[in-house]
Amino acid sequence: MEVVLSPLILVQANQLLEAQRLLEDKTRLLPCLLLFGERTSSHIDLQYGLDLPVLESKGAVSYQSDALHKRVELLKSVFPQLKAFGVMFVSEGLNRTCNVKGILDELTKEGPNMSYYFTYNVLTENFELHCYHIEQPRLRIPFRLANNDTLLAAINSSQQSKPKLDDGNEYEKQADFNKKLIPRIDKIISYLESTPVADSILRKVNLLILQLKKAPTADIEQQVTEKEMELQVLNIICNQWETRQVLDRSQP
Repeated sequence: MEVVLSPLILVQANQLLEAQRLLEDKTRLLPCLLLFGERTSSHIDLQYGLDLPVLESKGAVSYQSDALHKRVELLKSVFPQLKAFGVMFVSEGLNRTCNVKGILDELTKEGPNMSYYFTYNVLTENFELHCYHIEQPRLRIPFRLANNDTLLAAINSSQQSKPKLDDGNEYEKQADFNKKLIPRIDKIISYLESTPVADSILRKVNLLILQLKKAPTADIEQQVTEKEMELQVLNIICNQWETRQVLDRSQP
């Protein structure tokens, strides 16, 4: 059965890698995405990647099951038709020690559809992306990207020369703003997941981050002004939350 990978997942992989850089997260071995999609009569259509919280503790590699289950529930509340079919391991060219087999063995217990895993190296001149079957981890299998043109535009956007048009510069600024805002919201989500909090609050924040990471829609131009205002308000909220955390820590 043919495996088809959405370019959106590679964009998400790059966002996850950048978020870990900004947060200077040293506890995680390498960024991982749990891959969700749909099965048709002819192929597996992988459409979305969900951050898989892989950690290392006392030489053992594991992932946070409780945090993962919460994220999966939230994802399914938005995309109920999607199922987990695989996982993607992301690297920057440095081969860090990781018990991939142990993680795969654990993930296959999560659901009967887990069948594939990808390795994605983002620092090579021509990015390296390979697919394997979990039951035969040394056997590379073919796959297809849903849209090569969209993929190249998304992955290489940061390497392109600066646009001459003002509109292009504004888009670049807004994209950079969103890129910096997403890890800050992720940090708030991690805080909420580790603290007793109403499920309704956690759900709303997670739904927000899912929307921020979505690919642009056809009618995005009609919503640009409104969304920019919402993001500016969200930026203010993040500043207020971070200030409150500093003040709380400074109190005796």
